[in-house]
Amino acid sequence: MELTYENMVDHLNKYFDMIPKIDPASDPDIYKKMEKFFSDDFQVRWGTPVKFFNREQWIDHLCGHANEYRALIHYKKSPYYFIVDDRKKMAAGFIREQMTHPESGAIIKDFLINVHFAFTLVHGNAKFKYEMISQIPALYHVDSLTE
Repeated sequence: MELTYENMVDHLNKYFDMIPKIDPASDPDIYKKMEKFFSDDFQVRWGTPVKFFNREQWIDHLCGHANEYRALIHYKKSPYYFIVDDRKKMAAGFIREQMTHPESGAIIKDFLINVHFAFTLVHGNAKFKYEMISQIPALYHVDSLTE
């Protein structure tokens, strides 16, 4: 198998669709399920100073706040999008993340993010090798952020 446009898009979709479902209390295997999205040597960069560096730190972050909030990612409907480059094996996107209360579903925080991924193939499966995240200030009416 090789990295194709289709399997990179499928990997992105599965990843972002899985994030709001993260709940270690109801799914003790969620850490292992999330590991499957990343290569062993995965690196992530977000914030200044950088908050997370590797797969373990990132998965701990993704799975460690389910009692406080759930992350709902908007990445398909305009104006949000992903551009996938099947030659460079990379994707870049403009997304909106809403932090929602785990019980009521009320929006706690709402923000815009620019995300870049580099893909790799591991045992015939698409995986993320790098993820770089930057937060974008809300400036336009389409941002319609809650804070």
